[in-house]
Amino acid sequence: MLGASKRIELRGEEEKWFSDRHVAGSGTGLLFLNPENSKSNQPTRAYLICRVGKKQARRLLFGKFNDDHERSILTKLKGQFGGQFTSKMKGMVTDKKWQYCYKTSDLNLPHEMVNCIESFKAYYETKTKHMRLMWIYSLGICHLNGRFDPKPIELIVSTYQADWLCAFNNTERLTYQELLEQLNHSHEDLARVLHSLSCAKYKFLEKEPASKTISTTDSFEFNSKFTDKMRRIKVPLPPVDDRKKVVEDVDKDRHYAIDASLVRIMKSRKVLPHQQLVSECVEQLINRMFKPNIKMIKKRNEDLISRDYLERDTENPKTFKHVA
Repeated sequence: MLGASKRIELRGEEEKWFSDRHVAGSGTGLLFLNPENSKSNQPTRAYLICRVGKKQARRLLFGKFNDDHERSILTKLKGQFGGQFTSKMKGMVTDKKWQYCYKTSDLNLPHEMVNCIESFKAYYETKTKHMRLMWIYSLGICHLNGRFDPKPIELIVSTYQADWLCAFNNTERLTYQELLEQLNHSHEDLARVLHSLSCAKYKFLEKEPASKTISTTDSFEFNSKFTDKMRRIKVPLPPVDDRKKVVEDVDKDRHYAIDASLVRIMKSRKVLPHQQLVSECVEQLINRMFKPNIKMIKKRNEDLISRDYLERDTENPKTFKHVA
């Protein structure tokens, strides 16, 4: 707990984690689309599976995991898209291990949070020596006591928001750049969280200039005069649009699949003309996983050459050889 002179104090000695109980759509319903219709705006099967898999990982992390429900979802997904797309999700249900990555970062947390983390880490290490403890701050929730002049108010905020607010316990005013350096957050996260604390419904921070957008030249001051009729406030944080990250993850997985297919073909055939290599790669992947982009295959081919898996024929540059 922080001293009475502090503006913001932690209410508990541990962080709590929240969960997302839904997979897609609402309740237990799954929204099945026509995934390979390239003329529509609907996601491809790989993108949909990636997003659904991350939701499943959240439920597993937060203990909101119903085995029968998850197996029912897997059965529907497998029937719709095939077993190769649901292998990771099946592994999570079977082994209770989450395999979808969430954003992690080395935040500069206030010493109260650091003390809690170190205490739990010491306890955790007495229970197991074979598993690594990793904190996912982007999923955390904190309960804070806000000591405002009119009255104290309990604040239910994300770990990121708590980190920002506690920074004002030691100073009257901070600029955007000072917060960026002091807390070790990304520009994207900093702007999103500062907006929720200074421009949204609850203005715990006073921003200068008083606009509705966050700029790198802004400065912020703790709003000691803040008040509300409620004694407990849950402060929303705008959701992150992770579509770009999902696309990047899927493209990365596809790069590995194309690399493996090209090497497998060349290891078997030893020498192949470029066009035939591309055709066999497309045929192999379209039957098993997805329809690869021709430009992506060419790009991966060049990458394999640079990594000495393949080489061009010295007499015919359009013919490739496998490097033993």
